[in-house]
Amino acid sequence: MSVVIVDDRDPRIQYSPSTGWYQGGVFQEYLNTTMAATEIGTGSDHTATFSFQGTSVAVYGTVNQGRSTMSFSLDRGVPSVFDAATSTAGTVHHKLFFASGTLPDGQHTLVMTQTSGPIIFMFLDY
Repeated sequence: MSVVIVDDRDPRIQYSPSTGWYQGGVFQEYLNTTMAATEIGTGSDHTATFSFQGTSVAVYGTVNQGRSTMSFSLDRGVPSVFDAATSTAGTVHHKLFFASGTLPDGQHTLVMTQTSGPIIFMFLDY
């Protein structure tokens, strides 16, 4: 089994709406890139969808001080919510947002939706 790292800018990740995401990044992040939703609670979900072949998936990102939440729905299952509340005084890079555990080998789809909080507090990285 091999580990494949998929960067937030990989074309296999579909961002919707395409104009609703901010491209950021600093040197501490994987390939110096991240993506963040630009609006929340506008009646239009801001989602990132990743379809993949494999037995597991994990999502890492960057969180700033503050509170935001993001939901993760794997294969149209019940969403799991990541609460990025942090008491740190600064930014945390390479934070685990979601891990699937072991899945049956096959095609899977993960839908990520930022559901609350100030924008630009949660960044998808890899």
